[in-house]
Amino acid sequence: MLSDNLLATDKLPSHFSGKRVRIKKLKNLEIQEKEMSENKTLLRLQNQEKPDQVVELYWDGDRGRFITRGLRHLFNVKEIFITPEDFLANLQEYASVLYWLLESMSTADDLNLPFAYQDEFTLRGKTYRLLDEGNYKQLTESTSLQEMGEVAEHGTDSRKS
Repeated sequence: MLSDNLLATDKLPSHFSGKRVRIKKLKNLEIQEKEMSENKTLLRLQNQEKPDQVVELYWDGDRGRFITRGLRHLFNVKEIFITPEDFLANLQEYASVLYWLLESMSTADDLNLPFAYQDEFTLRGKTYRLLDEGNYKQLTESTSLQEMGEVAEHGTDSRKS
């Protein structure tokens, strides 16, 4: 539990060295601290054209997956989740896809056009799927029929060898 007044002496600018600074506790600081410890934000995506449009990707330990936060609030669409196996294997790619989706939603909003997720789309030569999973969409890289046949024939995924 946090006290009503916190003392902060770490990470102060040099002209404060040796001084004690009192910081008043915010009413919701304890709640924010709890949320941050339970749901770790891994990635923050900010729209270059509209910096107030921010989407986060956080780890939900209870569900065992990475989930976006902000899409529903900004654009009234389902939040997206990515399995840890997919995201950690292709972190930069998935970050780019999420950013592209943010920009696409923002552009549609600017033009007063409705935005709807496509079940399958191609970006930079790779095909991705958004599978409907209740209140969420699961983002995954699409496997071609040929690759699925190779996996069935050889028992391994040729993309990972």
